[in-house]
Amino acid sequence: MSFKPIDESKEEFRVYLAKQGVLDALSKVLAKIHEVQPENPLEFIQENVAISLSQKDTIRDLESKLNDAKQEIVRLQKENDRLKQQQNRGAFGYVKNK
Repeated sequence: MSFKPIDESKEEFRVYLAKQGVLDALSKVLAKIHEVQPENPLEFIQENVAISLSQKDTIRDLESKLNDAKQEIVRLQKENDRLKQQQNRGAFGYVKNK
C-alpha cells in the first residue's frame, strides 16, 4: 500500500475547517443522519446546522451577560465592604468596638 501525501493547500483548508468547528459540526450532523435516517437528509443538514449556529449566538450572548454579571458582583462587593467600614466607624469617624 502506498501513501499519497495530502496536497498542502488541501491540508491548510482542512485545518482551517477544523479550527472553525466546521468539521465537528458536520460530523455531528452526519452521525445524526445515520441514526435518524430522515426522509430528506439535505433539509435535515440545513436545519441542524442552522440550530448549531443559533446555539453559538445564544452561547456568546449568555457568556457576555455572565461576564457583565460577574463584574457587577465585584462592584457590589466592594461597595458593600465600603459601607460596612463606614458603619463601623460611626458618626464621628471612630471605630466601634465589636
